[in-house]
Amino acid sequence: MLTIELNMYHAVALGAFLFWLGGVITDKVSLLSRYCIPAPLVGGLCFSILNCILYSMGIASINFDATLQTVFMIMFFTTVGFTVSIPALLKGGKATWFDKLDDALSAYKESY
Repeated sequence: MLTIELNMYHAVALGAFLFWLGGVITDKVSLLSRYCIPAPLVGGLCFSILNCILYSMGIASINFDATLQTVFMIMFFTTVGFTVSIPALLKGGKATWFDKLDDALSAYKESY
């Protein structure tokens, strides 16, 4: 089995490419746009399916350098709430507030 080693620069470049690819696919498939499926999810799902096929058929194994993983996870979890809608939170009731509090605590826990 071929082992593909990606350093941190390759991993970031692959992530940027998959983000772009997800945006292209989301723009082309109206169902994804209609249900607000984010581009990073679509691109990541494409890579996950490809990686699963390559690994399960014994063709290749892809290994990533995880140097920047913590940095990007902290950035993601701290910025996830920037698009929050206060009226939607008020409409959602207590359960929504507890969910947001849980997200904030999870982000704090992940950073340490």
